[in-house]
Amino acid sequence: MAPYLGYGDVVELQAQLVHVNLSFATEISDTQEALCAELNRMIDYMAELVGFSIVPTEYIQVSLIPPVVLILQLIEMTAGAAQNIIGVFQNLQLPVDPISVLKKYVPFIDWDEFEENAKKFVTEKAVEVELKSKSDAKLQADVAGIASGQQAF
Repeated sequence: MAPYLGYGDVVELQAQLVHVNLSFATEISDTQEALCAELNRMIDYMAELVGFSIVPTEYIQVSLIPPVVLILQLIEMTAGAAQNIIGVFQNLQLPVDPISVLKKYVPFIDWDEFEENAKKFVTEKAVEVELKSKSDAKLQADVAGIASGQQAF
């Protein structure tokens, strides 16, 4: 029979899994960086062998994109750690700008693009709500007119 896992055991297991995932993500990223560096070096070497007058990697670079799941996990973990630090500052009643902390310590997100998309999303939602409310108001007025016999089709 399997031993009973209490809440503390589950939290500890979750923390261990997060650590293993982070270690794996870091290992994959490090391996990809080393591979890219060697590929770029090889491109320059081959260009030199065939007599190119330029160094290709001054203009282009080979790079690999890490698996999306690993990127998302890294962002989630880093953002969570930054949020914990922000919480500590707030508990100490130290003024802190959460957005600037996230911009500095969670560099995997293009914060300017994120902010622009967030504003666009809010604007689109506000327009959608406004159009729906005007449409609903017109519909209610039409229904009321029909009910009172003032409007005919």
